Amino acid sequence: MSFISKLLSNILSKIYFGQIQKQIDKDPVMKAKQQRITKLGDDIRKRIEKYKKTDPEKYKRMKDLFDV
Repeated sequence: MSFISKLLSNILSKIYFGQIQKQIDKDPVMKAKQQRITKLGDDIRKRIEKYKKTDPEKYKRMKDLFDV
C-alpha cells in the first residue's frame, strides 16, 4: 500500500468513525454498551499491569497478545 493510499485510508476511517460515534452517542442503549466495553478494556489493562510485578513472563505474553 502506498503512502497516499494509507493516508487516504486513515482520513476516511477517522471521518466514518466520527459519524458512527455520533450515532452511538445519540442512542442511550448503545452509549451505555460502549461505556461498558471501555470499562472492561480498562479493567483488563489494569489486571495485566498487575502481572508486571507478580509474574513478568505472563505479563510479557499478555502484553504481546493484547497489545497493552
